[in-house]
Amino acid sequence: MRFTKVQTRKWQDLIAFLEDYAPADHAILIRRKPMGKMDEGEIDYNGSRYQITVKSTLNYAAAVDALLEEWAHALAGYRGGDSHEREDHGPHWGEAYATLRQLYIDWRDHREPKL
Repeated sequence: MRFTKVQTRKWQDLIAFLEDYAPADHAILIRRKPMGKMDEGEIDYNGSRYQITVKSTLNYAAAVDALLEEWAHALAGYRGGDSHEREDHGPHWGEAYATLRQLYIDWRDHREPKL
């Protein structure tokens, strides 16, 4: 689903906000593209940066959810491989996701972020 111009601007503003308030240990590249039926988002790490892909057919709200979920993997130290499969949504990811969700709500509601 294509974003409206307003949604595209909000998406870009949200990414800039997350880069400022929730930076990962490496750069994060964000892209939207078609994905499989089951996937809404995914994260890859190449040793020097993260790449988050969000399914391009998602509506704005679902795309934000996918972005936050994948960004939480970066904050939790995602590095791929077997260890990721075992601890995909473990306690470190949960803490990171909860922090991101609160930051997003504050940003969306135009409140000062609570860190």
